[in-house]
Amino acid sequence: MDTNYELLPLDELSDLHSKLVEEKQQLEWEIFNLQEEIGQKNSRLGDVESNLTQIASVLQTQI
Repeated sequence: MDTNYELLPLDELSDLHSKLVEEKQQLEWEIFNLQEEIGQKNSRLGDVESNLTQIASVLQTQI
């Protein structure tokens, strides 16, 4: 493991920190959007499952 650390000037550390904070916020936003999308798709899957159950019930009564 490399333990040769370089000390960065404070302004570079500040810039790096700002960039990391911005990237973290972007990733959190992407995660939120993906969770919303997953929720919507799960809801649609639930609707499809309900419709298939109703169709199966109708078919069973006709047999």
